[in-house]
Amino acid sequence: MTLDLIQLELLLALGASLMASAGMVWTWLTRRGQLNKKDIDEIETRVTTLEAKMEALPTHDDLTEIQGRITRVGDRVSGEIGDVRAEVGEVKGAITAGNRVLDNILQALLSERKQ
Repeated sequence: MTLDLIQLELLLALGASLMASAGMVWTWLTRRGQLNKKDIDEIETRVTTLEAKMEALPTHDDLTEIQGRITRVGDRVSGEIGDVRAEVGEVKGAITAGNRVLDNILQALLSERKQ
């Protein structure tokens, strides 16, 4: 009878050990799954954020259009610079002519004073 009781206790201890081991394995497996789910959720959030940012980026066509606009503005500015240079040249010529007239007047006044 004592032998049967010891065997029963051993069987119960073995069953308890098996249940505890099964519980640890189950916990380990489910914990890994929770960590993986957390990682997957984080990656999904990051991908969603990146996709939203990428939608806001200009496309190749947008960049081509912007480049065209910049080129047109540059052409206009170059034309305006050419016009301004021409006008500055005209003003410079007029000033030079005016200076010559003033020099002639000054010379005439000085020559009248000497006489």
